[in-house]
Amino acid sequence: MKKNVCFNFIAFLCLTLFSLISFSNEFSANESNENQIGYHIYAIPAENQIGDKDSFFNLRMKPNQKQTIEFVIANTSDKDQSYQIGLNQAYTNEQGYIDYSKKQSNSIIDKRFSIDQLATVSKKITVPKQSTKKVPITLTMPVEEFDGEILAGIRVIKQEEKSEEKSITNEYGYILGLRLTETDKELKRAIKLKKIKPAVSFGKTSIVATLLNPVMESYGNLNYQVKIQNKKKPSITKEKSFTGLQLAPSSQYNFSVDWDGERIIAGDYRLKLTITDKKSNKWVFNKDFTIQSQEAAKVNKVVVGDTGYSINKLVIVLVLLVIAAGITLYIIWRKKSERS
Repeated sequence: MKKNVCFNFIAFLCLTLFSLISFSNEFSANESNENQIGYHIYAIPAENQIGDKDSFFNLRMKPNQKQTIEFVIANTSDKDQSYQIGLNQAYTNEQGYIDYSKKQSNSIIDKRFSIDQLATVSKKITVPKQSTKKVPITLTMPVEEFDGEILAGIRVIKQEEKSEEKSITNEYGYILGLRLTETDKELKRAIKLKKIKPAVSFGKTSIVATLLNPVMESYGNLNYQVKIQNKKKPSITKEKSFTGLQLAPSSQYNFSVDWDGERIIAGDYRLKLTITDKKSNKWVFNKDFTIQSQEAAKVNKVVVGDTGYSINKLVIVLVLLVIAAGITLYIIWRKKSERS
């Protein structure tokens, strides 16, 4: 009898766990099924398009030049749709790759080359069903000539309307690249270290080194070797390596070193960071820095006190509750059996 109860109990836990995991996978699958978003966009190549790529705008410009370029929104759905349009400067995201999906104005070093200063476009466009519409973008280049490149993304989003059945508004979008140059001059690459501080990155305790790319050129194939050591407690040491990273032009990047889930300890540290690229460039930074007690406590509190629940966290909590409830019921049943 006891064996049957144990077997049933284990089977119940397995079935519950399988159901919870299935729910989590179904949630992800439903998101991927929404890829059929009912529209697409494409660029209309301009006369000053350079290179052999026509999937994005790659334009050779002149100082103080004014030009209007156009792209197309094709609404392939069976109803009229409205689209939000934005121009986002290239930036280096937290993973270390060039990105255009968000507006990160604070990362731009030289505001003269901000895409918001150079280009204008309608923020909202409505396209009738089963039709296309051209969207103009007006460009006005800086008066003075510059070397290098300006990179940006034209982001087009169709926003689904909320309904009584849906409390979540889904957004589906495309990004069309925009590159502006005036010369072919090769620039000398540079990377600078601005500051180092503890921070929360990807929901974990981390040490973040803010790096600057002061050059109007994007970097690729960057390799990082980093070592951070507590000067009074050498046992507190983190060594990491990263390959194939990027830097956006004239921007800053918050390079994060994961502290492996451990608490940040206040004290004096030394950072050694070596960055190399495939053009035989090498940058070596040796920097002492101090983490104050207040800084460490603030970061540690945020991570330890995190109360946000993702789907994975919810699954874990539910599984633990089911196991605890099952064990409690089994103990009660066993005590009753012993008494009888």
